Amino acid sequence: MGSSGHRANILNPAFREIGIGFFTGPNAHHSYWVQDFGTRGGVYPLVINGDTPSTASPQVNLYLYRENESWDEMRLRNDDDPWSAWVPFTPTLSWVLNSQPGEHRVTAEVRRGRSVRQVSDTIHLIAPESLPASGEIQPAGMSLDYSTASPGEPARGVVASAGSPQKAEDGESILGDPTSTPPSTLSGKDTFPLFTGCTRVNVTAQNAAYEQQVVELVNQERAKAGLPPLRRNPDLDYAARYHARDMHDDGYFSHDTYDGSVFVCDTWQRLSNYYPTTGWRGENIAAGYTTPGEVMTGWMNSSGHKANILNSNYREIGVGYYSGSSGYRHYWVQDFGSRSGFYPLVINREAATTDTPQVSLYIYREDSTWTEMRLRNDDLTWGPWQPFSNTPNWTLQWLKGTRTVSVEVRKGTTVRSASDTIELTTSQYTLGNLPDSLLFIYDQAAGRLIPPSYTLQPLNTSNSVSLSWTASAADSWLSVSPSDGITPSSTFVITPASIPSGPGVYSTTVTVTVTSLVDPPVVSSPAQIRVQLSVVNALDHVLYLSFIQR
Repeated sequence: MGSSGHRANILNPAFREIGIGFFTGPNAHHSYWVQDFGTRGGVYPLVINGDTPSTASPQVNLYLYRENESWDEMRLRNDDDPWSAWVPFTPTLSWVLNSQPGEHRVTAEVRRGRSVRQVSDTIHLIAPESLPASGEIQPAGMSLDYSTASPGEPARGVVASAGSPQKAEDGESILGDPTSTPPSTLSGKDTFPLFTGCTRVNVTAQNAAYEQQVVELVNQERAKAGLPPLRRNPDLDYAARYHARDMHDDGYFSHDTYDGSVFVCDTWQRLSNYYPTTGWRGENIAAGYTTPGEVMTGWMNSSGHKANILNSNYREIGVGYYSGSSGYRHYWVQDFGSRSGFYPLVINREAATTDTPQVSLYIYREDSTWTEMRLRNDDLTWGPWQPFSNTPNWTLQWLKGTRTVSVEVRKGTTVRSASDTIELTTSQYTLGNLPDSLLFIYDQAAGRLIPPSYTLQPLNTSNSVSLSWTASAADSWLSVSPSDGITPSSTFVITPASIPSGPGVYSTTVTVTVTSLVDPPVVSSPAQIRVQLSVVNALDHVLYLSFIQR
C-alpha cells in the first residue's frame, strides 16, 4: 500500500476476483508473494464476509456483483435449502447461515426478465454464536427509497446501500431491512391465514409485559448512545402485533405481508394502514428468540437493526410479540415512526410504572423557535409558562394509579400539546392496616362471646405522615371506642354493646374516615369493615380461632 502503483491495483474497482501465491525458500529474497487480479466476462461473484475462510457466528455479510442496473431482482438460499422469494436487488446485505458447524454455501440468483445468472460462495462456521439455535434475524441494514414512486403507489424496487437510511422526496420512507427470506410455508406447518388482504386489524397483546420490556430496553440503548427516548404509540403497537401474528399463522418470515405464500402488500402499505405519516418509518423483525433480552441482543448485534433502534429521526415506537406452536414459534416486530407536527412527551424513558412521584421528562420540539412551555398533572391547573427545557424533572400527583403529565409548547400564539402516562404504584397518603370483615360468635348456653373484642390500629401505609381519623358503627348494638385518633399511635376497640336475644346472624359496618385535610386525598378513606355477629344456642366445639378477613 506504500507503493502507488500496487495500491492502485489493490483498489481498482474494475477487478472482481483475486488469487494469491506465496513461496519461501533459501535463495535470494527467501519469501515471494504474488497477487493476481481479474474480471471475467459474465461472472459476477458473491462474497461472504469479505471472503474470510471461517466465522464463529452464523450471521454474515454478503456482497453481490451484477452486470448493470437492468438486473433488478435476486433470490438466495442456504446450502440446498429452498430458495427465498424474489426480492429487489441490493449489493450488500446481512444473512443468517444454517446453524450447524461446518462448511456452508450461500447461493444467489440474479435475474432480468427471463435471464437468470447464478453464483455462490462458501464459508466455514466454526461454532454457532451464543444465541438460541432457532433464533433468526431478518437480513438487515438497507433502506428503501420511494422517491421514484407515484403518489400513493410506492415502488418496491429501489434499495439503498446498507446502513444509509434516507428520507424520500415524497416524504415517505421505510428504514431497516426490507429484504425478505422465504415466504414459503415453514416445515411442519399448514397455512390457515388469520388475516386476509392488507387491511387494518387491531390485534390485542398476547404478552404485554414482553412488549413493554422491549420498549424499555430500546430506550436504555438509546440513552447509552445519548439519544432521546421513544414514546410508545398504540397504532404502531397494532401494526407490529398484526405482523408478528400474521407471520406465525401464515408461515412466513418477511417484512412484506403474505396470505400463505401469496404476496399481499409490502411494508410501506401495511404500515400506512396503521400509521400514515409524511415523516419517517421503519421496522425490525426477528424470530426464534424466547425473551425480550435475547431478541434485543440479537438486534443490537446486527448493524442494520441497531441503526434502526438508534435512529435519531424516530420519535415513536410500537412492539409486537406472538408465540405459537409453528415455525420459529416466537415472532418479534418493532415498528418505528415520527409524525409530522407531533412532538411527544416521554415520562421516565417510557417505563410502565414508578414507585415514586419524582420522574424525569423528555419533551420534543420542532425547533429552537418554540421557546416556552407549561406543564400540568392529570386535569389539574396548568403551571406557569417558562423557558423551554427538553429534560425537566417533575413531581407527579402522589396518588396511586394512572398518572398523566401534559405539556404545551408555544411559539408566539401557536401552541402544540402532548401528554404521556405512567402507573404510580404508591400514594402519599393511604389508610390501611384494617380488615375487610370481622366475625363474632355468641354461645348462649355458655354466655360466652368469642372473641370478646377486636383491637384495630389504622395506619398511613404510604409513609410516616400522621393522619387523624374517626370510627363509627352503623348500628347501636356494636360499640366502637374510642371514636377518633391519630396514626400510628392510636387504636380502637370493637365489641358488641348488646347481644340480640334470638339465635341468628346480625350484620353491620364500621366506617373509618381520615379527617386530616391533605392534598392529594387519602387513598382507601373512608374504609368500611363488615362486622357479623352469629348468635347460636350452643357451640359443638370449645376451640375457636378468631376470624379476621383482610
